[in-house]
Amino acid sequence: DAINDLRYRLETENNINSDKVSESLRLFVHFMRQSGQITEEKDSIVRQTTNFETGETSYERIPRWTVRGKDLSSLNSLIENVYSLTGAQSAIYQKIPEGYLIMTSNFDHGDRQLLSNVFIPNTSDIVPTIENGEIYSGNITIFKKQYVAAFFPLFLNTKISGMISCMKSFGISREIESYVKSQVVNETGYLFMMSKSAGVYIHPDFANADNLSSERMLNKVKGVGTDIETSFYKMPEKDFKVCQKAAYIKEFDVYIGACCPEDDLGLTAMRKAGIIIVFVLFWAVATSIVLLSNWFSAKLFNKVRYFIYQVAEGKVPKKHSSRLVSKFEPQELVDMEHVINEI
Repeated sequence: DAINDLRYRLETENNINSDKVSESLRLFVHFMRQSGQITEEKDSIVRQTTNFETGETSYERIPRWTVRGKDLSSLNSLIENVYSLTGAQSAIYQKIPEGYLIMTSNFDHGDRQLLSNVFIPNTSDIVPTIENGEIYSGNITIFKKQYVAAFFPLFLNTKISGMISCMKSFGISREIESYVKSQVVNETGYLFMMSKSAGVYIHPDFANADNLSSERMLNKVKGVGTDIETSFYKMPEKDFKVCQKAAYIKEFDVYIGACCPEDDLGLTAMRKAGIIIVFVLFWAVATSIVLLSNWFSAKLFNKVRYFIYQVAEGKVPKKHSSRLVSKFEPQELVDMEHVINEI
């Protein structure tokens, strides 16, 4: 439950960021349409290209693109306008045989060498979506750094010849970090979150990401799937076994999980069993009281009914007495008995 709640919080936060990036892309598309049609010139240029998945570098000769007779770099001011209005980084890509190459962008904000001359290869999930003429949105990892991104196909002469995109660096908010650090699982357990690409290491067993134990703890959860998986491991320094449940969220490239001492699970199970036993005993006692009360009521009603039948037939029966019954019955029935005796 704790892990699923954390997963839900992450997904909610990411959906909000994704909506913001999609809004930025719509604004970028609007600005692009106002700026003029991109034209493919007859001459070509040579560009260095770097595969964003593998980091491999090569050189590619590509047609030169212009807007109203000016080089494509003239759209840099438009890209900066999108950034100033939305905080999203934008790029224009040209189709090359290996994929889609960034022609102009402002992805160098804060890291000037990060995305220059980068191309998205045809093996990426982005490419088939774009070439179907559809918008792609999701989380991508570029050179071990995560982004929330949205891509839009770019048509030249009725053919998809490129694409444009907006993206923001993916990061765990302070609210999520505070939540992870503050949660207690069972009695003394805790939540954790680890991601190399997002630079996030939240785990009580180490103070910061530079600590060697961060890699040790990451190795304990590597290999788990998207479903929550359970494992046990010994902590010699604390002399107890730890139960760990962890899951990998692929779209964020983040491991989330919960740990607690194995003994905690036993105590929690015993408490739950105790609560169930107490509830069953309470139910049994309550049911017994109700049944006993109904039995006494039925007994008194039957005696009163017999007494009335006797009087109706002209007989004078002996006075009815039920002292034992009276202790357990509603006062109304006892009063009825006294009135009949007076008659």
